[in-house]
Amino acid sequence: MKYPYLTVLNSDPNGKHFRRPVVDVEIFGSNRTINTFALLDSGADNCLFHLEYAKEIGIDLDKCKKFGVPVRHHFPFTGLFRCGECESMITAQWCTNRFGTKYRYYRCTKKNGKYGQEYLREDRLVLQLKEHLQKISLPDEWTDWMTKQTDEWEKDEKSSSGTLLVQLKEYERETEQKLSELVNLYPDGDIPKENYLAKKNELLKEKVSLNEKLKSARAERKNWVEPLREWILDIKKATQLTSSDNFFEIKDYFKKIGTNSVLREKSVSISFCPPTEFACARKAGEDFSHPLLTIARERATIFSSNFPEWWR
Repeated sequence: MKYPYLTVLNSDPNGKHFRRPVVDVEIFGSNRTINTFALLDSGADNCLFHLEYAKEIGIDLDKCKKFGVPVRHHFPFTGLFRCGECESMITAQWCTNRFGTKYRYYRCTKKNGKYGQEYLREDRLVLQLKEHLQKISLPDEWTDWMTKQTDEWEKDEKSSSGTLLVQLKEYERETEQKLSELVNLYPDGDIPKENYLAKKNELLKEKVSLNEKLKSARAERKNWVEPLREWILDIKKATQLTSSDNFFEIKDYFKKIGTNSVLREKSVSISFCPPTEFACARKAGEDFSHPLLTIARERATIFSSNFPEWWR
């Protein structure tokens, strides 16, 4: 579309004048109607229309609501917890005590009915979160050993899966060769049509099955080794965050590894995945029970001879 352009004089006598696209508009008011134009690209200007137009059409600017720029409060732990009483989300706000000191505290949004929980100051919330970090953090000796053991398992896994892939590729090549020979035999009349179709269907099914096995073998290379390594790195991260003042990073960490984050009676409650709960129990010398524990122990038997004493 084509629009007329308005030439705007530059305040700098040595500068170039501006040309801006405009469009004809009609402004209706209680007193009168004004025909004027409006800039199509008015985002860089102070106002869309001149304030004098408001007076001309009968708008009382003193009675108009003034909109200011909203103030954004960056509370680090909002969006992490729910209220343990009503399950509403936990929000935060600033407060100033009688000595003029400003601080942040967290409270329930009270959107789901009655509320009787007290507010919790951010510094005390941080202390509780760091206590949780200390619980799930493991000694460097443990994580270093687990990382080394994972590297060895990955090598064994690649070796075994590589051998399997070679075998499957060889079977696939043989199937392709058989299928090619079968197709060459049929035009010469060396094989009845019924036998040809039955054998061809059998070889095609075998080929599809081998393709699926190849995809599965490639995917299984990282099915358990990579998640295990990522879990170890997450545990090592907990040790680093115990001395960190980056509250946003602490929040992101708990959102990643924690579940059911609840704030009730000024107390923080967070659940973790079974491997993390197990590591915490072993660190504290406590028993750990979980429905998957029996299966995990059975599968880990083949590696138990390599485990150090502190892990058994």
